[in-house]
Amino acid sequence: MAPELLNNQPIGRRTLAHDMESYFAVIIWIASLDYDREELFQAKPLAKVLLNREKASEDIANAKESWFYNIKKFTKKITDYFEPVYLNDGRFLKCIRTLRQILYQQDDFDVDAHDKKLDQNNGEETEDADPAKEGLFSRCMKEIDDYLRDEEGSREIKWINMRNSVGQEAKAAEEV
Repeated sequence: MAPELLNNQPIGRRTLAHDMESYFAVIIWIASLDYDREELFQAKPLAKVLLNREKASEDIANAKESWFYNIKKFTKKITDYFEPVYLNDGRFLKCIRTLRQILYQQDDFDVDAHDKKLDQNNGEETEDADPAKEGLFSRCMKEIDDYLRDEEGSREIKWINMRNSVGQEAKAAEEV
């Protein structure tokens, strides 16, 4: 589950980014899972935290944020523990690192621009131009498609967007 959803704090809306974060976590889980030696799997940092029933959801969110937002921690606590078939697949590792960067990038937040926008809007947040985070979802799907050497996911997203825009145009025509 996306760390933001685990924090027991109200959110404006659930987005496609939250769904992609969940999918990302499943990919990591599969790459870490040792099907034959459960005790070795349970000794990995990912399993220690996520399988501990005494951990509060906020603790799990904090662990995920710590691992996912920091590339050094992500490598040391997550990818270094992948099973050999995934650890030795350079294309897979590149895909995972790119997905992590897309989902958890922090370098693009411009504090000064954010503060200026707040000043211009009397201290209120402005509406996000992509509230469902479709752009982020599409970028992740393209990365996954590139790894799989397939374009099905990206084609599906384009088809959904095309159908959505046609539906919106029809609705707007009805209102006129």
